[in-house]
Amino acid sequence: MAVDEKLVLEGNRVKVLTQGRQVAAVAQSGVIVDYFRFTFKRANVLHTRKVPGDTDDQDLARWFAHVFAQLLGFVVGVDRPGRDYYEFTTTIDNAFGHEVASVSAGGESQRGTICVTVKGEGCTYALPGWERRVHEYFGEFAPTITRIDLAKDFFEGEVDISELVGLYKAHGFSYRNRRPKHNCHGAWIGIDDDDADDFTSVKLDRIDFRKIAAVTLFKPGDSRTFQVGLRESGKLFRGYEKGHAFGDLSSKWLRGEVELRNVNRVIPWDAVIEPAQFYAGAYEATNWLCNHHIAVRVPTATKVAEASAERCIAWVRRVVAPTLVQITKVMPDEGWLVGLVLEEQNRRVPRSLRGLNHHTMQHGIAEALRKYTNPEVPALAVL
Repeated sequence: MAVDEKLVLEGNRVKVLTQGRQVAAVAQSGVIVDYFRFTFKRANVLHTRKVPGDTDDQDLARWFAHVFAQLLGFVVGVDRPGRDYYEFTTTIDNAFGHEVASVSAGGESQRGTICVTVKGEGCTYALPGWERRVHEYFGEFAPTITRIDLAKDFFEGEVDISELVGLYKAHGFSYRNRRPKHNCHGAWIGIDDDDADDFTSVKLDRIDFRKIAAVTLFKPGDSRTFQVGLRESGKLFRGYEKGHAFGDLSSKWLRGEVELRNVNRVIPWDAVIEPAQFYAGAYEATNWLCNHHIAVRVPTATKVAEASAERCIAWVRRVVAPTLVQITKVMPDEGWLVGLVLEEQNRRVPRSLRGLNHHTMQHGIAEALRKYTNPEVPALAVL
């Protein structure tokens, strides 16, 4: 059941070559890129003649920030002090002024490289097809992927976290029949490897993972993360109850995520345009997840927007609504509310909504308020 990984020689060092695996077309749309960072050498840029050879590092960061922003569909933000030991950084923001990506350059310790990063929110809400545009534009610079996160979401309980434990016990994450280290974050009580049967010779599609993980105890009503592997190895898996991150502890939304880093590892540039293949190639368990059926296909951007808006409206109901009720008792005319909104319209978008775009925010808020605007709701009928 082990996933074979090839060794390659890069410079004077032997590294692991991250492997892909062919998957069915229906499975490819289910895996997304959730974080992406790569570097390329300034010397490789000069050979393309796209920028003048005497461009300084700060202007170089600004230049590629403009390019990257256009490829993603965002806008250039501000210059700020460098990060990750780079000297200069230029941010890339969404329509609400929220940073979703960046470009960094300069710094002696970085050996003449330029670093390009897009965060999870940027990946989710960039213009469709951004992966291929980035792949094509930067491919000629001989880029090196330093980190890429690949994820698949199960919104309706098609897979739960106990099944991830079952996959682990059934050697779904093992290499040469050895289980890698695991960590349980959140409200776990315990997980014991010793109580697992030896499933080495059994195919994963014939196992009921919920049953073999039944001995795993947990505290109900709180969120859990099951992590396999170490970052030091350049590859790890995280399975977590994503819906709980938005405050909905009844949510069945589970995310299975593979994080790949160039720590003693070479990640092919094609990983950004073939995420499903490299997700499936990471472990036997992720191959199973990649091909696992999704009951309802919902774009991740839409689901995130709905969950973010629901959390925001829940806060309004819990914190603001009691005051609004008292105000409306003495001020039944809604004119004061319109005036208040106009007076405060230049305030920043709430933190919980800043990562969205205009379209998904509108959809999410409309869905979250639907139960308060439906004329068939008994509570509204008596007003």
